[in-house]
Amino acid sequence: MHTSQDATGPAEHTGKVGIHLLTTGVPGLDDVLQGGLPQYSFNLIMGPPGSGKTTLAQQMMFHLARPDAQALYFAAVGEPLLKMLRYQQQFDFFNSAQVNQSVHFVSLEESTLEGQLDSVIEQIAQAVAQRQPAYVYVDSFRSLVLASLASSAAAAAAAAAGAAPVAAAVDPKTGKPAAAAAAPAKAAAA
Repeated sequence: MHTSQDATGPAEHTGKVGIHLLTTGVPGLDDVLQGGLPQYSFNLIMGPPGSGKTTLAQQMMFHLARPDAQALYFAAVGEPLLKMLRYQQQFDFFNSAQVNQSVHFVSLEESTLEGQLDSVIEQIAQAVAQRQPAYVYVDSFRSLVLASLASSAAAAAAAAAGAAPVAAAVDPKTGKPAAAAAAPAKAAAA
């Protein structure tokens, strides 16, 4: 359930605008954050692999999302989206009734693995424009940055070696590279 509050304190006495706080739904975390996360803020969750970053983000997302304040969760890489969703379903906060209603998942894996940062940004912008979400989660920025750096390094190495850029044919119906458009669709694991 979504809950929020307005920060109190000196702002009330100085005429400054108060900061609206969003509770996280994580017991004890809102106390540490003095009420929650500021609305419209950009927050990074950092930690080593396996420390619970994805789980924390999804717990907050399921807590805050509702039909009139939807959430978009972009999965770059790390593990396939289906595998991540199966794992997250084991937690009490995961509400399958919210999926595709107030919580929407978008895979960025293909573009990220290809180092196509422009395509990733375009996918994010299109989904945000279409859904008009109140909350946006990107998991993970590190994957996006590493993919972009790898792509840039490969292009720089090719340029240094005197290689010409390779142009890929694009299927006009799908907008995808012709080889990908002609390939059979991958079956999702059940």
